[in-house]
Amino acid sequence: MSHKLNCWQYKNCGRERGGLLADHLGVCPVSVCAKLDGLNDGRAAGRACWKVAGAAMRCTRSASGLGKPCHQCTFFLRVQYEEANAEVTTNITDIAVGDDEEILSTSF
Repeated sequence: MSHKLNCWQYKNCGRERGGLLADHLGVCPVSVCAKLDGLNDGRAAGRACWKVAGAAMRCTRSASGLGKPCHQCTFFLRVQYEEANAEVTTNITDIAVGDDEEILSTSF
């Protein structure tokens, strides 16, 4: 099995803390959500991005500005495949990441 990637690595979005586009577009809440750290062997919510409120369809937008639902995202399908033999959380429910949310403080 190949190395398990987090969504920002797979999508190469640059919005993780310290990423190339983080200063310009802001740090994605998925990359700092401590509540989901370790889920599906990911860093922060990196392998459960579909569970973070406001993150749905963020990385699947096309030129038209419309995104695909998470269950059609290639990264979601990859995690589902990679975690097929493990207890995996792939249900799509939003977890709010607010100002009072514990965030991961270490950089990548």
